[in-house]
Amino acid sequence: MGFRILVISDSPAFYGALEAAFESLSFSLLAVTPDVLSMSSDNMRLYLEGERINIVVHASVVDIANLQNLTAQCSHKNLPLIHLSSYRVFGSHQEDLYEDLVPQPDDALGQDLLAAESTVLSCKHGLILRTPWTLVNFSQTQVDEGMLGRVCLGLLNNAVLNVSEAAAGTLVAWPEVAKTIVAIIQQIVCGAENWGVFHMHSSDVCSEAEFADAISRLLRAEGFCVAELSTSKSAAPYLVERTAVLKGRRCTENFGIQQRSFRVGLKGAVQRWVADNGFAPIGNNGT
Repeated sequence: MGFRILVISDSPAFYGALEAAFESLSFSLLAVTPDVLSMSSDNMRLYLEGERINIVVHASVVDIANLQNLTAQCSHKNLPLIHLSSYRVFGSHQEDLYEDLVPQPDDALGQDLLAAESTVLSCKHGLILRTPWTLVNFSQTQVDEGMLGRVCLGLLNNAVLNVSEAAAGTLVAWPEVAKTIVAIIQQIVCGAENWGVFHMHSSDVCSEAEFADAISRLLRAEGFCVAELSTSKSAAPYLVERTAVLKGRRCTENFGIQQRSFRVGLKGAVQRWVADNGFAPIGNNGT
């Protein structure tokens, strides 16, 4: 019988990518919403036992008391607990964002994310996977469009789009995040004892302006009229709230995960985005 993985998330985008990544492997996924965390301690224990859960993947921001309950039950049953977090745990003033850097959040979101991380790390087998900028939004129910949506909307709906050459980040897509989680879980079930904080990132860093330019070229190739890019050397970003240059090699050194360039598959992602959002070229040559 394969391993059973409990996935706690309210994101269809994340779960869909995870389901696809596990498709050919001998793992069973059980998807539940964060509401499951409101169970009492006894009911949570019975639930985990009844569903024969081997590993828990948590990917949502929830009430800390409920997350503490889950963490306590995972610790009691020696279940690995993988928690998806974000570069937003770091303050905007922090640089050299390696895994061993102590986060100093400067807003409510960062504080909530850090509190969740601290709770999960109290688990004997707790693992934090932080992500940088993401290509598409985590949840379809939120207004945030992710980097691809923000740039595409800016290019297609404006005559001029202001972007920063100094604001920079690494960039990942949810299928890459899902593949990383698969690789981590495969190592865990083989006996790996690698816990703590891990940073996921692409193999290259891009500025806000560089990413916008890459998307602009791809949209033009599809026949779209796009905004003129107005670049600034200011570090203040226009499309994102802060830079996101996550660093670190723990994913590679501990799990053998090779980080890919954000440019891999970018053309297809742009084509899917314009099709899914109902955009069509104005003319044959986009002029």
